[in-house]
Amino acid sequence: MAKLPKSARDMIPTGSSGVGVLERLKNVEKRQRDIVTGVSQAFASSDQRHASTEEVLNAIIILVGREAVEAEVQRQTIERLESKSAKEKVALDEALKAGRCAPAEVVGDRSIVVGFEVDKEGNKLHPNRVQLLFQSLKAEYKERLKDRKVGDEFETPPGTKFTVTEIYDIALNPPKETQEEPQVNEEVPTEAAQKTEPVDEEVEARLVEELAAKADATQPSN
Repeated sequence: MAKLPKSARDMIPTGSSGVGVLERLKNVEKRQRDIVTGVSQAFASSDQRHASTEEVLNAIIILVGREAVEAEVQRQTIERLESKSAKEKVALDEALKAGRCAPAEVVGDRSIVVGFEVDKEGNKLHPNRVQLLFQSLKAEYKERLKDRKVGDEFETPPGTKFTVTEIYDIALNPPKETQEEPQVNEEVPTEAAQKTEPVDEEVEARLVEELAAKADATQPSN
């Protein structure tokens, strides 16, 4: 007659390593505790660095003066925004020269829109040249920008006013010899952009990513 197991533990199958399931569960629980502890320590360290940064900033403000610090922060912000805008323009100019996008008359789904923005008092905001990818805009912005022409002005959701100065459309059919280039777009007459011919989605997506990458490259590193 077969001998019965002495305990429930004896009924737990073991793997090739000889470690039981209960033992494995204990190891998993330990790893989970270690992960939670590590995350908690990381947050604590982050909070400490944040507190230290605040202390340093407060000390600088006291020593240099709040107005001087705010002026320098504003100067650096403007410099970053204008640098980002300049690189966006370079990316667009390269795409135009290569024929991967072309001037258009009306803002549509494939448009790249250039303009400037002013606040409620009419003061021009930075960057002085704003370049927008229609595809990447929020719905409320798309609704107000769609079908606009050069020279049109409209109010943005935050209450500022945006004036359209340039409109370009991503080309429907870029030349084969330029499709593999990293930053190019075929020039297509405005009439062609209004046809019902389907957009080359792969080419369109690639250009959008490249223009966006140009903008992201100007973001300050931590």
